[in-house]
Amino acid sequence: ATIPQLEEFFPVIGLDYLTDAYQKGRGVVMVSYHGTPHAGGFIPLTRMLGIETIPTVSYLIPMRQSGLDNRRDQISDAAASTLNAEIALYGQKQLQEGGIISYFSDTDDSRGRTYKVSMAGRAYQMKAGLAEMALNTGAAIVPFTRYCLPDGRIQTEFFSPLQPVGRERQDQVEKVIFSYGEFIEQNWRTHPEAVSWSKIKRHLQFPLSDERQSD
Repeated sequence: ATIPQLEEFFPVIGLDYLTDAYQKGRGVVMVSYHGTPHAGGFIPLTRMLGIETIPTVSYLIPMRQSGLDNRRDQISDAAASTLNAEIALYGQKQLQEGGIISYFSDTDDSRGRTYKVSMAGRAYQMKAGLAEMALNTGAAIVPFTRYCLPDGRIQTEFFSPLQPVGRERQDQVEKVIFSYGEFIEQNWRTHPEAVSWSKIKRHLQFPLSDERQSD
């Protein structure tokens, strides 16, 4: 299919945010949340960009591959650290080569240092892997979301990169993590139809919170 045909069937808004970041050659971390599924995955996007693949980096993938997904409470601290290290090394390698990765940070892993991020009135515990990976490589962090149009097509929308503002590295990490949480909450409000019932059910199981802090 030609690029115009791809854009007709797989509409995209704000693609310049992604292409401009990619052309700088320092890698791009695409970040989103578990929402509306896309039948074509990232294949249409890779063809628009002229690249081979956009791998997904997620804590859940190695857990499933290891057969531990249904036994999370039985995972030792050593095993959890190994899984996290494998994810970080894989992701950073892709970014150091100037590639694009898709990163999902909203996991159930509460071990180690986490950041309490308030989203829609609930307290989520997020790890800093997203920010650390980008800061270690100089990669840009480009948020995106997907939602269903009235005609049934799934539209992908990109936004301006999250900026690691701050003089100290810790400040930069916190800025990215909290900005990521704000991005998710804003998109939930703008496109509630993109949030699955299972996600809503899980969201309501998190404790109420109106504070931001690291543990």
